[in-house]
Amino acid sequence: MHQIWLTEKQIKTRRKETQRKMKKVDKIAATLGVIGSVLAFLESETYFDKHDEYNPDTYETTTKFNGYRETELTLVLRIFITLSTIILLIFVYRHYVLYLKFLKAKQKVDATDTLQTAGLLWPMIGELTFCSIHLPPRVNYEFNWEQQAKTIEYSFDSLVAAIMLFRLYLVWRLFSLYSSWADDRAEAICNKHLCEGGVNFAIKAELKERPYTIVGTVLLASIFIFGFAIRNSELPYMEESGQDWSYIWNGMWCIIITMTTVGFGDFYPMTYVGRIVGIVACFWGTFLVSLMVVSLTISSEFTAQEKKAYELIKKKEDETILKKNAVNAIKAAIGLRLFLKNNRSASERMKAIKINKFKQAILEFRTHVRNKNANEQDVPIENILIKLNNKISLELENIKNDCEVYVTMFNRLGELEETQKKLDGEIDNLYVLNKTILDKVAFMQHSSKAGSLVSQDDKK
Repeated sequence: MHQIWLTEKQIKTRRKETQRKMKKVDKIAATLGVIGSVLAFLESETYFDKHDEYNPDTYETTTKFNGYRETELTLVLRIFITLSTIILLIFVYRHYVLYLKFLKAKQKVDATDTLQTAGLLWPMIGELTFCSIHLPPRVNYEFNWEQQAKTIEYSFDSLVAAIMLFRLYLVWRLFSLYSSWADDRAEAICNKHLCEGGVNFAIKAELKERPYTIVGTVLLASIFIFGFAIRNSELPYMEESGQDWSYIWNGMWCIIITMTTVGFGDFYPMTYVGRIVGIVACFWGTFLVSLMVVSLTISSEFTAQEKKAYELIKKKEDETILKKNAVNAIKAAIGLRLFLKNNRSASERMKAIKINKFKQAILEFRTHVRNKNANEQDVPIENILIKLNNKISLELENIKNDCEVYVTMFNRLGELEETQKKLDGEIDNLYVLNKTILDKVAFMQHSSKAGSLVSQDDKK
């Protein structure tokens, strides 16, 4: 059915159904992305040919790097990686198809638009290309890098494994698209207050609500990815550098002291590739550390319109939680009453369990009400004045909108009055025409009757 023939309710239902399907597809894609990243890490570890050597003179065990070797476990892991990659590409394509339908349901693109005309074709091709990067089974290629009169042997497997770790972006996309700050209700409130909702607003809201969680998660993921990359870059040069890069933890430690610009000097990159990774990690770490500080003060600050939308959304969420706690308290009270009524011979332990459940529900309800009232009372006078000003502005905007509605209704009533006058004139004309027709009919009947009398007289 074409969308222009659908009602508003049908369009909303179709939009929710499409969003539900897209969320399911993105969850599967994110899961496959995580699985592919983990498998790529394990496969890269099995591809390294390392062995431990014991030195009886120094009583120490050292790890030697002997190049790369594809084992049976490596082959099995690559098969699973290839299968997960193929399935992931299918779900990525499905995401863009559903996202196009979702945009059509939200009437942000035309109903006849395709992926190309909607501007989604090239992003889809780019994402499909990035997600297709992996090393198939039996594909082993090494290349040499000359540095300081030393030949360093690198493998494409290490490079591809490091790139595949960036598939974790699928988890971030799942979080950003389906946050409660980016749903239809939040977007409607943002549009009402003349600010743009969506992913950017959701990121700001989450940074305001959980800044340490967001930045900390990104920081941990960055430490793992860059640590894995710098360790793979330095491992072939381990004997010459005299640093033990056989453990990924040492690579992560090197990235931590690099991103925080500490630099103890116990681990540092010596190869050109490792130094490039270290430079990128240094800049990225500086950005993250700055973001951890600045996001708490500046990046999480809303504009006046966004603040209104945030406060209204927060208020509605508090009301929803309060209603939920109230319902739970009522259910617990009814359940306790029915239990005591129907189980008079119940044990004291069962009675205590039911009573404690009822007390817990009441306590949660009272605690939420107390916290809500405390938050409203502990607000500084400046914030109260700002809220009062915002509330007055909102009421004035509502009055203005109502006045515009009233003006529109008054104009419509004027048009209806003119139409009514025209209809009254037409009705009067019809009345006169009807009277004229009836008079003519009566005259014709009278003439016909008179003519019949004359003909009878003639016969007589």
